[in-house]
Amino acid sequence: MLLGCTSDYVATQAECSVLVVRSDGFLDTERRLRIAIGFEDSAPARAALQELSEVGWGDGAEIHIVTVRFCLYG
Repeated sequence: MLLGCTSDYVATQAECSVLVVRSDGFLDTERRLRIAIGFEDSAPARAALQELSEVGWGDGAEIHIVTVRFCLYG
């Protein structure tokens, strides 16, 4: 994913969840809205997903929730 310098700074330095979108009429286009969300299982992340589910994203919106789990064996 490529971001501008301001949005990259906010997305990487914020201490809370951040949603970065283009402001140039992204809901006025005929293209289907596609959203990818990185999720870690915490109370704030679950609350953010709840809020996300309550937004009217429109017909055909494609939302992907991505989480990674790993174990270190030593």
